[in-house]
Amino acid sequence: MEVPVFFKNNNVFSSVSGYKWDKQISTYISVESKYENEKLEKAFDLLSHKAKIGLAAAISEWIYWCLHSESKNKSIYYAIESLWVSIIDKNYIVNDVNFIEEEIEPQDRVEGPIWRVLFCLTILKRHYLKGAYPMGVDLITLTILARHITNNNECFDKWIANCLLRLSQDFPARYNRVEIKKENLKEYKKGVYDSFDELVIPRDFFFEESFVYDSESVVSLINIFLKEVSYQSNPYLNSPDIMLVGGFKGTPYKYGS
Repeated sequence: MEVPVFFKNNNVFSSVSGYKWDKQISTYISVESKYENEKLEKAFDLLSHKAKIGLAAAISEWIYWCLHSESKNKSIYYAIESLWVSIIDKNYIVNDVNFIEEEIEPQDRVEGPIWRVLFCLTILKRHYLKGAYPMGVDLITLTILARHITNNNECFDKWIANCLLRLSQDFPARYNRVEIKKENLKEYKKGVYDSFDELVIPRDFFFEESFVYDSESVVSLINIFLKEVSYQSNPYLNSPDIMLVGGFKGTPYKYGS
């Protein structure tokens, strides 16, 4: 993945000295922020599952590109890449491997936020593959974390507001999470929603504010992205053989065929 032109044009890159990080800040972002951002949660509830996963990957990229010059951690890169590919089909992504290797969050000012991203993405991936309903909670953590890391909050706020507006219009949720929770708590906890036939969203949608969704161009963009992906290098992606055994229809790593 290349750095989005949007990031370069808007000077979103940060530095380790540009933000504070300690246990108290980490706890607020990962725990307390979930209870203080009901407006964000409602906005995320309006999105399809694939839109949520795409937004999670895009927000995580914001954090990754801010910190990548300060860290040699490749797990976050591969985790984000695997989520982008999973929007095409869930069979692409390895189901039983977590993105985090260490269970204890490091307190380092760079590795701490990266660990938190990987933790959130692990949960989001699990919910996405299962078809669970409450996927928006960990998106809150990612959003607050990205806003804390970046040195351009105004740009980030405008960007995510634009993403949320366009996503809710083009890729809306097919159910009301709150209503399902009220009417059938057992169904809500079980989580069996199938997002297979939701529209596939290319990475470009999130980093080009004027992006117009067109089926033909989407096929081209996704195939360009897939050509740059290496399942041999990325430990979170399945090989073509494993995908076909798992029930994948078509030609692995080639979209629209």
